[in-house]
Amino acid sequence: MVSASYSALLAILSVRTAWATTTQAPSGGNCLSLSGGTPREVYKACCGQTKSDKGFVDGVEFSYTCDTWATPYNKTPVKANSARECAKLCSAAGADCSASSWQAAGQCNFIASDSYSPKEMHSILLLEKTSKLVSESESGPAGGCGAAVDAAGMQCEKDAAVKCQSEKEIDKAQCEQEKTALADNTKKQAEAQFQNDKSQLVEQINDAQAECKLEKDAASSKCATEKDQLRQQGEAQCKSEKDAASSQCANEKHRLQKQTDDARSQCQAEKDNAVSNANSECATEKDKLRHQQEGDLQRSKSQLEANNVLDTRDICPKYNRFEFFLPTPDGGTSKWRVYCDHAAYEIPWNAAGYMNGTGTPYNQLLAHRHWDAGYRAFYWRDNDFFHRHLTIYTVEPSLRQMQLDTFYIQSRPGLRHHVIVRIDDVPLKIY
Repeated sequence: MVSASYSALLAILSVRTAWATTTQAPSGGNCLSLSGGTPREVYKACCGQTKSDKGFVDGVEFSYTCDTWATPYNKTPVKANSARECAKLCSAAGADCSASSWQAAGQCNFIASDSYSPKEMHSILLLEKTSKLVSESESGPAGGCGAAVDAAGMQCEKDAAVKCQSEKEIDKAQCEQEKTALADNTKKQAEAQFQNDKSQLVEQINDAQAECKLEKDAASSKCATEKDQLRQQGEAQCKSEKDAASSQCANEKHRLQKQTDDARSQCQAEKDNAVSNANSECATEKDKLRHQQEGDLQRSKSQLEANNVLDTRDICPKYNRFEFFLPTPDGGTSKWRVYCDHAAYEIPWNAAGYMNGTGTPYNQLLAHRHWDAGYRAFYWRDNDFFHRHLTIYTVEPSLRQMQLDTFYIQSRPGLRHHVIVRIDDVPLKIY
């Protein structure tokens, strides 16, 4: 049953609605009644579908237009979280604010002059005062029931707030129950799935173990068979070898019996042993000499090939990464490699100059002390045939070991810088 006070409240609200309809008080656009949320959310709500409208704020009618501003305007903005709040500030300013611009960033600029020029501007809303006002006398119908209507409206809002809060609590409790039920159901399903997966896994393990046992039994049987076969083969081979040895022994005994002189037989054996040792040593020495001759031949071929192909100014790019050997005074060799389009770190005070008309990088290298440990590389440019002998003789003693530990060269593609580097004694790094 509806209570008497609630019926009275409905009656008052009905009177208020009827009064609003009869006096045609402006209801105002949705934009000028919005509040709450971020300024950008309010702006999107204002300008989503309706780009312009009118509404009353604090008894003053405003028209608003989206994506518009006006000049001249007050350069100092005030904070306003909604178009309604900006309109309230402009309304409170009275004659000092003929219009205002509200930005989606939450700022409000007053326009004091009556002569201003609207302009298009994204994310700004222009609020303009009209000449229409709502007076204080229009706050209620004749008979003085305006206060009662306002009180009833406030009570209605309070009741609605209480009801809303109650419904929110009920919804929250129901949501928690549903979440708990969903969690329990999910947990049960997960446990059931786990048990099912576990059973399948156990079954697979059992099957695998059974299969493994069968394979092990088969392997054991096969192994036993093969072992028996090998034993039989070994016994047969052993018997055959014993028979052969016995026969050989009998023959040897017969041969020895025919020898007339034990001393002669011993001498013959020693001679045979000496010859065997001499043959073995001779074979070893011959093999050593053969390897040495092959190495010497290979190095000689490399040097000969280098003499044939490198004694030219046109080494690069044809012979890039070409390797060759050069003889050293102690009878050994040193190993070298050509790096086209590379340059080495410049060592101060090294011997340098320009090749004459018949000079080549190769014969310049041969003419220098290339076998010394301090000689690292020969550098030249084939555009003007400037060259440099890269040695450590001019380096400070404290820095020489660095050059002897590692030698660095740098890739210089297209610059026509080239270098021949010794590679058999010091690590080489390219960066």
